[in-house]
Amino acid sequence: AILSAINVATTRRSGGSVVFFPSPPLRYRIAQPLVLPPTDHWVQLLLDGTLELQGGPIELQSLYQITGITSGGPFAFSKLAHASIIVQTPQVAPAFLIRKKFSVRIEKVSVRYMRGDANGIEIHDSNDITLNGVHVLMDGANTTGVPLVIRGAFNCLIEECGFGPSALGDAPSILLGTSRETPHSSGSISIRRSFIANNGVKIALDFGANPSCLLSIEQNLFEGYKTALLTIDAHGASVCGIYLFQNLMADPKVISPFPPIISNRGGYVRDVVAIHNNHHGPFVSGPGEPIQSLEVWPLFDSKHGEIGQDTNYIVHWSDRLDIGMPVKFLSTTSFGQQGSAMGAPPSPGDKNY
Repeated sequence: AILSAINVATTRRSGGSVVFFPSPPLRYRIAQPLVLPPTDHWVQLLLDGTLELQGGPIELQSLYQITGITSGGPFAFSKLAHASIIVQTPQVAPAFLIRKKFSVRIEKVSVRYMRGDANGIEIHDSNDITLNGVHVLMDGANTTGVPLVIRGAFNCLIEECGFGPSALGDAPSILLGTSRETPHSSGSISIRRSFIANNGVKIALDFGANPSCLLSIEQNLFEGYKTALLTIDAHGASVCGIYLFQNLMADPKVISPFPPIISNRGGYVRDVVAIHNNHHGPFVSGPGEPIQSLEVWPLFDSKHGEIGQDTNYIVHWSDRLDIGMPVKFLSTTSFGQQGSAMGAPPSPGDKNY
């Protein structure tokens, strides 16, 4: 009955492209994998009732929008009413699968609890994917499952979501990795105004993979953290173009030492900008080479002032600049001299200081 209704929506050229799942006395029980049919126009599935997945994932095609309404109960840090998707067996791995697709949107849906070693949502070799108001929780015994896995995808927006891996394991909240079919890595990924717990975001690239570029992590709450906000494990590959803005790391579970914002375990990492992130430990640590072109605006001047590397950085303190790289001035003329080019900085005794 579910597929029949969706099939009708995919064949209509005007109107009728919305499939509504009303709230029944019982859940919608799906006993086998649900592979949605292809469509050449947008189809929206409106979930008011709860879906219970028993036999496999929901596999999405391009041009689908799944929107929850009100069936879900209260959910930590959720900002809108949402629909629930209940996972009953380890055979559901993952709950949502997006593979080689474009233009897919999932919003206002909560998924719980991923069992066995299953991941929550997997996005492979796709583009223009949006998750808004999506929450994924793992079963406590599932210590290796990852709430969100993105491999070889680009232009993905994750906004006002929540991801909770098991507190008993080391699996990240979000994994950005290399495609299983090509050397392509994920790029142009934006994670903002979301909630993550226990373990942070991880970039894990295969040796020789294409660069992973353009990652922004903005205004997120990282609660009860055990790891860095961002872990980079990219031996033999490169990562560039990382922007970290106003992230709050709260209630650490590890305090000796505190985890850093970035743990660089290996790979060529460059062009990182971090502005006003609230954290307790150093900015960067790990056995990897120093980040090339690291620029930091700390939120605190003295309490959390350790950068974690000796070269290739600029730190904008409230009263000074710390520069750990060569500086080239355009001329030797004083900064303040009218009509002159910018030159060497004035000394404290200069009238223009």
